[in-house]
Amino acid sequence: MSIDFVSGNIAIRQMVFTEKGQVVDGHAHNFDHTTYITRGILQIELLDDQGKVLRTVVKDASKGFNWILIQAHKIHRLTCLSDGGALGHCILPHRSYDGQIVEEYGGWEEGYN
Repeated sequence: MSIDFVSGNIAIRQMVFTEKGQVVDGHAHNFDHTTYITRGILQIELLDDQGKVLRTVVKDASKGFNWILIQAHKIHRLTCLSDGGALGHCILPHRSYDGQIVEEYGGWEEGYN
């Protein structure tokens, strides 16, 4: 996960979904982060190690409560459910080379994977 924006002590990665059905394949990160949906509808699935769906949550930006905490090391997949696409942002604290949360971006990209 590379960062797109730095805003004070947080990093923000933008995810642009251009069409209904577009998928971000199952993946995991070594840190907790919040995914905030600003436009459209996204389905977020929690997967086991074999790719089986354990839990599904649908978040609609127009309905409020349009964020979800993605826990570290949890495999998750995102699918756009809205005509015309969707827009989401992953929001996370900056991290140092050893994974510790820090107040400022230090340029260490591996801390965001």
